[in-house]
Amino acid sequence: TCDYGFCITLSEREITAEAGLCAVIPCSFTPGYGFTVSSVVWFKCESSKPRCVESDIIFRSNKNRRNIQSGFEGRVSLLEPVVSLNNCSIIVNDITESDSGSYQLRVNVECDNRLKYNFNQQKLDISSGDTGGESGQN
Repeated sequence: TCDYGFCITLSEREITAEAGLCAVIPCSFTPGYGFTVSSVVWFKCESSKPRCVESDIIFRSNKNRRNIQSGFEGRVSLLEPVVSLNNCSIIVNDITESDSGSYQLRVNVECDNRLKYNFNQQKLDISSGDTGGESGQN
């Protein structure tokens, strides 16, 4: 998706992950002329919501911990820790069934060091389940 010359690419629309393992959401962006990325913010919300909101935040690249859902604290990180390399991919560790849902990215940018824009990407779905191991019955 491109807006004002700023493009975000999510190479997947749906990811299936096994519980207990990790999931990678591949993502990249092209800033376009004059844009500087200040941070990326990832959200997780119910699939039925048209857009995730501030209370749905699971990760911020700028180290701000405000409003991060408690179940995701410490489990989500950028695949490439330097945002200036145009990589917004994240890895979610120790996937649980409750991690199923819609994930959305917001890229916060500055233009000419003064104007601020937020670019929101369409949502991507993660579905998770058990690993298919023992059923627990004796």
